Amino acid sequence: MRYSDTLIDAERREHAAVIMKNPSAADEQQADATIRKVETYIYHRFPGVRWLHILNIFAYRATDPADLNAAFADNGAMYVIGGENDHVIGKIIEDCDYIVLAWGNSSGIDRTLYEERVYRTSQLLQAIPRSRIFTICGRTRTKHPLHGLMWGYDYTINPVGKYLDDK
Repeated sequence: MRYSDTLIDAERREHAAVIMKNPSAADEQQADATIRKVETYIYHRFPGVRWLHILNIFAYRATDPADLNAAFADNGAMYVIGGENDHVIGKIIEDCDYIVLAWGNSSGIDRTLYEERVYRTSQLLQAIPRSRIFTICGRTRTKHPLHGLMWGYDYTINPVGKYLDDK
C-alpha cells in the first residue's frame, strides 16, 4: 500500500515491509484492525516511509488457527504456505529500507509447521543487512517477534539483534 499523497509530504521515499503470520479478514481492498494498527505505527515511527508492504509467512487466509490447521492436514504444507510465498517475501524484502518482524507466537497453529515457517523466513532474512531489520518491543515478552496487533503506539523499535542468530 502507498500512503496517500494528501496524507504525507513528498519527501517520503522509503519502503517498509512488515512480516506477520497469515492474512485473516484483511485483503488487498480492505484493512482490518491489525493492518490499521500496523500502518498507523509505521506512518508515525518511520517518517521516511511512503510504501508499506504487508507480508505473511503463511498465504492461507484464516481468522481461526483451527481452519489453517485443517487445511494443512487435508492439503499439506505448500497449500497453506503458498507456492510463491518465499519468492515474493524474498523479492520484496530485498528492496525495502526497513523490515519489521511481527509474526507473533504460533497462537494455535500446528507448532511444527509454524516453527518450520519461522525458520525458513529467518533464512530468507539472512541475505538482508541486519541494520534494516527490526522488531517492536513493549510490555509483552514472547519467544517470537511481537505480532502487529499487539503493538502499543509507545512501544520501541529495536534492531533485530540476536533473534535471527538463534534461528
